[in-house]
Amino acid sequence: MKFLSSETLNSEISMLDIVTMVEDAYREEGKGRVVSSPRNQLRSEETHTFFNVLPCLLPKLGVVGVNTYTGGNKGAPLMQKVILLFSSDDGGLLAILEADWISWMRTGASSGVATKFLAKEDASRVGIFGSGRQARSQLWAVSAVRELTEALVYSPNQEHRENYASDMSEKLGIEVCAVDSADAVLEQSEIICTATTSHTPVFDGGAVAPGTHVNVIGQHYPDRREVDTKLISKSKLVVDDRERAWQEDGELLIPLAEKAIDKTSIHGSLGEVVAKVKAGREGDEITLFSSGGIASEVLAVAAGVYRVAEENGLGQEIEWNGPIELK
Repeated sequence: MKFLSSETLNSEISMLDIVTMVEDAYREEGKGRVVSSPRNQLRSEETHTFFNVLPCLLPKLGVVGVNTYTGGNKGAPLMQKVILLFSSDDGGLLAILEADWISWMRTGASSGVATKFLAKEDASRVGIFGSGRQARSQLWAVSAVRELTEALVYSPNQEHRENYASDMSEKLGIEVCAVDSADAVLEQSEIICTATTSHTPVFDGGAVAPGTHVNVIGQHYPDRREVDTKLISKSKLVVDDRERAWQEDGELLIPLAEKAIDKTSIHGSLGEVVAKVKAGREGDEITLFSSGGIASEVLAVAAGVYRVAEENGLGQEIEWNGPIELK
């Protein structure tokens, strides 16, 4: 059995590799060949602790496993993220993966897949709301599926957005500009990604131009949202998973409560679009992908990086004797 760390994986696998793994997972979802359940969340208000579990079985890849992450007590600065990856053939434990890097990469990759299927093929200008770690993975993933000429970034902290622009310009080899308003992003962007901690909409949805594609990934709580009802009402809505979205996404639940949309307003899941069960972009419409993270994304990436580790002798081998006979 292997133990794989983020440090080991980071140097060997590209964002395009991860986008391909996540795309394959969504294709399996769209064909109905994935067995999974939405995020199971345990929370304690007394200790401020949370523990989230996402199980999944991917028959095509021959794996079954669970993604789990926890944190919170006494204000722990980082979540602890672990994946247990088993063989679906014999039940053997294949790997334990420290999953911080996987979580970061696959979140960006899901927007990369959505952009590939929902954005205009010639879209080359991207607007980013947010300047943190997830905002970086968003731009990185979009650059893996579209030939970008320019990116704009806005966040309320000037130093943060300027540092983001400098770092990502160097990383991606494109011009990334920090701008001082949300309107400046909307005026020039054909693809928009929101990756913020805001509890309320970060821009005026009425100003989003026809033909734009929007990736929304920053919130998956019923009482919070990054985009407003105007944008939701006029967009072709695609989600990672319908059941998860109607449980968690304030992006949808708040407009639903306002009676601006109903349960039929979702065009389809991303898996259905990738598998061509539902149409992707059709003309000059606004498309919007709302993502909160699903188990198949994580398990597909875990299976993929496990194969790379096996082929290249990466990771730490751990003795695992399995069950013992009780006497």
